[in-house]
Amino acid sequence: MQGKKEDTVCYSLSGIEIDAERLLHDYEAVASDVWTSQNRYAKGMTNWKGISLYSINGASDDLRCADKPIVSKTPAGDVCSYICDELLPQFGARPLRVAFYRLTAGTNVGKHKDYGQNRTTGMVRIHIPVITNKDVTMQVEDNTYHFGVGEAWYFDASCWHSVKNSGADDRIHLIADFYPSPELDAHLKPISFNDRLRFLMARMEFNVEIAKTFAKFIVTREGRARIMAKLGVVAKSVDQPAT
Repeated sequence: MQGKKEDTVCYSLSGIEIDAERLLHDYEAVASDVWTSQNRYAKGMTNWKGISLYSINGASDDLRCADKPIVSKTPAGDVCSYICDELLPQFGARPLRVAFYRLTAGTNVGKHKDYGQNRTTGMVRIHIPVITNKDVTMQVEDNTYHFGVGEAWYFDASCWHSVKNSGADDRIHLIADFYPSPELDAHLKPISFNDRLRFLMARMEFNVEIAKTFAKFIVTREGRARIMAKLGVVAKSVDQPAT
């Protein structure tokens, strides 16, 4: 169920060819591996898990989002030849993170924003369903969508969004975050004036969120260690050309 009006916040892409059977075959090659809980939005959450094909430290259990294209292929990525060698290159952009995500049947992920993650801050998020059902819906701002198998969907992750799997089967999506490029832009809709206003507000909100997070972590030893680790990732990215 797609929104009533066409928008530039969430839409399916044209020009990307997806072989659903080969995509499923790659997933099945890693489906029995260890999955890591994604609990960024709800502490202790165990019914939303991922396994990375490209990650910051090259490990399959690293689900972090990179700031720059400094990621490495993981052991899981090594066995997903269709995805890594044929599907992802169609987007013409370097990956920031690529992972299978499993949303257990009956799970709802509440309304949230991924601050600082949109086209003007260096991140384009693409969802590619591997296994889904008719009762899986994504709410982005005021519109409701269902992403079908064999499709690639862009959505602005800095908008308010939530997801429901009201079906009897787990939902499996391949989620790919890319660093923007002219080739990738050719698959996306032009950025509108309203988009630019929204991106500006998102940038302001992001800066406020960064300030709050810094103030929260700087007061503890563990928090200061996390800040230093983050600075290390940023310093490393300076040496990596974004092409």
